[in-house]
Amino acid sequence: MPSARLISALLAGVLLSSGVAAVVVLRPPWAYPPAPAPKAAPKPPVDPLGGLPRELVVLLTHGAPDAPSPFIRFTPMRPEPFCKGLSAAGLKSPQFQKHQPPMRGWNCVTDLIKPIDGDDAKVSSLFVSMRGLESDRLDNIRIKLNLIDPLTVEPAKTVARDLLFQICRSLGWDPPQAMLDALETLKEGRIYERGVSFDLRKEFGDAPRYNLIIIFPRTLGTGGEDRFVTDVRRQPVSR
Repeated sequence: MPSARLISALLAGVLLSSGVAAVVVLRPPWAYPPAPAPKAAPKPPVDPLGGLPRELVVLLTHGAPDAPSPFIRFTPMRPEPFCKGLSAAGLKSPQFQKHQPPMRGWNCVTDLIKPIDGDDAKVSSLFVSMRGLESDRLDNIRIKLNLIDPLTVEPAKTVARDLLFQICRSLGWDPPQAMLDALETLKEGRIYERGVSFDLRKEFGDAPRYNLIIIFPRTLGTGGEDRFVTDVRRQPVSR
C-alpha cells in the first residue's frame, strides 16, 4: 500500500512539472518583451579630398615645410604712461611731448644719468630718447653713451646694459644676448632679431661717444603667394 502511494505521488509530481513546462512553452508572444532593434552600422568617414585628382592630393599633402613670414615684434602701447614709467628704471625726469597736429607722433627724452656726481663734460653719462610716429606705438629708441671718463666707463656700460634689459622686458621680451655683449665690449655692429634692428655705432671724433639705436618694424613685410608654399616643385622665397 505504501508503495502504491509512493508511485502515485511520483506520478503526480511528473504530471505537475509537465503541466508547468507546457504552460511555459505555450506562453503567447505578447507575454515576452520586444526584442531590441539592431544597431545601424556606422557610416564610413567622408574623405574631404576624395573628389580631387590624385596629383592635386599629392601636392596638398606632401611633407615639405611651408615658408611662412618670420615672427615680427610690434610695439603697440600707451606712450605717455610708458615714458613716465621710465623713472622706475632709474632714468631721471622723463619728458613726454606730443607732436603738433596733424602729426600724431610723440617724443620721450630723459635727463643725463651718471654713475657718480660730477661735471657733465668730465664724467661718463648716458640718456635715453624714444620716438613714435603714431599715437599708439613705439618706433625707435636711442641710448646715448658718453664714455668720456675712463674711471667711470665700466659703471656707465653696466647701467646701459641694465637699462636695455629693463626696457625690453617692459615690452615683453629679452634683449639679444649678442647686443648685451656688444655693449660690454663696445663692438660696433647691427643685430636683427624678430624684425627689430639693434645698431651700436661710435660717433665721429676722438671722444668715445656711442649710440645704440633700436628700430622696430612697422609692417609685416612682403607675403603673397610665396608665404605658404604647397608645390614641391617650387622653392620658398628666402627672407
